[in-house]
Amino acid sequence: MKASLSDEVIASIVQRWKEHSAEIARGSSTADALYATLESAILAKEIPPGVPLREELLGSIFSVSRTPVREVLVRLVSTGLLTRDERGRLCVEEITAERVLEVYTVRTTLEGLCARVCAQVQPRALVGQLEKFNDLMLERAGRGDYDGAAAANISFHAAIANGTRNQVLIDFMSTIHSWVGRIANTTLSTPGRAEEAHGQHRQIIDAIRNHQPEAAEKAALTHMKDAEQIRLTMIEEAELG
Repeated sequence: MKASLSDEVIASIVQRWKEHSAEIARGSSTADALYATLESAILAKEIPPGVPLREELLGSIFSVSRTPVREVLVRLVSTGLLTRDERGRLCVEEITAERVLEVYTVRTTLEGLCARVCAQVQPRALVGQLEKFNDLMLERAGRGDYDGAAAANISFHAAIANGTRNQVLIDFMSTIHSWVGRIANTTLSTPGRAEEAHGQHRQIIDAIRNHQPEAAEKAALTHMKDAEQIRLTMIEEAELG
């Protein structure tokens, strides 16, 4: 268990705060800017698991009162990014193999549902967005930028979730995608997976374009089950050393 945030981590968080706090002048609340700052730092793996995040420390770092800090910590717990350790302190939760598989189990079903609903609704201009994110994923993977490819992949799936126009589903998927963003070593780094995923994405896009809910759901489920199997193999290989 690390005792506190390092000076390097604090400096990085402060830089993020400078960027996000600019939104306050444009109408965002202090709590929203704080949330965006800490969420992005956690997803970027800058704040290591196990380091206690205390209200008074964060208030000091950001020069704000403890009220918005407390609100943000509650939100981060609700999205699963923070948890309480054995001493009741709030920390970034460590991603275990068991939790990764739990995330994929839930994600597979919800991604299928998102694709089905999205094909029914098919918001204007969505297909173009999906094609852009899909091609960007493949392009980044092709030059070895797997973190960038993973980000484009999440953007692809988030766009489908947003296309459902179902706020409950959107919120669930946002939480799931936050978890996925914290998992080390994207499945897209597996040889041939980026090309395979690009083709599977194309099938999802075509079904959405053609208003085929069942085909969209089937394609999404196949895509996610393949990703889950690759992730399981990666976990088994890591455990064998």
